Amino acid sequence: MRRLTLCLVAVAWGMTAAQTQAGTLSVQYRFELIQGGGYTWHDLVYDAPAGERNDFHVDETSDATEAVVHEAKAPVLVASGNELNLTRPGGSSPQWGCKKLRPSVALCAVLPAAPTTCDLISCNDESAQPPWFGRFTVNLGDQDDRLSAADGTPQIIDCGSGTDAVTADATDTIGADCEHVTIQAVPTY
Repeated sequence: MRRLTLCLVAVAWGMTAAQTQAGTLSVQYRFELIQGGGYTWHDLVYDAPAGERNDFHVDETSDATEAVVHEAKAPVLVASGNELNLTRPGGSSPQWGCKKLRPSVALCAVLPAAPTTCDLISCNDESAQPPWFGRFTVNLGDQDDRLSAADGTPQIIDCGSGTDAVTADATDTIGADCEHVTIQAVPTY
């Protein structure tokens, strides 16, 4: 009987662990044409897996150069090709990416590059890559989710189906599919 109980517990634990899927962080590129030049934006996107209840927290710095994300119920993955290389030597272009710090925590950051001539004296009709993240979009998925995003920087929040609870601030764009929304003042330090 004891052996059967241990087997049932092991099978139940294995089933629970197998059911937890990871959400994915990625850096996506978009080009915006502006007066003969343009900007290549590097947008952060978090996509929750289908069928998961998410408890997601995002904290982005006010200059949009760093963000820490934490998922309380599942691991967070960094999409292939989006890894931040913290040992990369300085270069002529900035680096945008994310690094997994723990199974459920990741840091996304912009590592600046050496300044160019146009950075120092300004150039007309120059295409540029602003040294910060453009948008941060959070796609929560199809279950009952919780999101904390009251950090003073704008996020685009899509809750999906399910009954969702979002704590955000006035800078965030919150989808109509988010059922319970609390707008919170941004803490000052």
